[in-house]
Amino acid sequence: MNKIKNFALVIMTLFMMNDSYSQTNSNSKVSQNKTTQNIARVKAYGDLFFGMPSDSVENILQAQTYSLTIGNYEYIVYCYYHAADLLYKISFTQVMPLSAGFYDTYLKVMHNDLLLTLKNKFGSPTTIYGYPDFLKMDNGYTKLSNVWRQKDKTIELGIGENDFSYFVCLFIYHNKMNSDVIKGIDKQQNQNRQNSGF
Repeated sequence: MNKIKNFALVIMTLFMMNDSYSQTNSNSKVSQNKTTQNIARVKAYGDLFFGMPSDSVENILQAQTYSLTIGNYEYIVYCYYHAADLLYKISFTQVMPLSAGFYDTYLKVMHNDLLLTLKNKFGSPTTIYGYPDFLKMDNGYTKLSNVWRQKDKTIELGIGENDFSYFVCLFIYHNKMNSDVIKGIDKQQNQNRQNSGF
């Protein structure tokens, strides 16, 4: 008799947990839909809009094989998702990184081609740093050359370095969502420091 009671108790607990999960999951979907509706009108690039769920983004990009031609050169597309699995940032990286010997020649031509394309689309940059000095490049980092700050999104153009290879890169992000992600990372790092045991 006890085995039957225990089994019934386990089954009831599982149903209650499933019902609780379903409510939480549906509340999460409602919240996600509200977020998507609030952000969906801010264009990221092409047919991509900030706030789109990852599966929708992947369906669009699969048709374009995750690489796109912008201006006269090909770029690989990378997508970044908010904790709610919503697109908040997109980046484009030059397909073929170049060695240092091409930094002030061919790489600069590629950079200026993308710069001209962006100026034609968005006008003059709001911040101009200029083409990054080779001697100031840092492995694993991107040095920005131009930034376009708009009401809802920011566009950043720069040069990245990875193991002595250099490449043009472009970042486009939703201002509020990007800020939320950064705040979430800062909060997690603070919690980790507090829980470090010292």
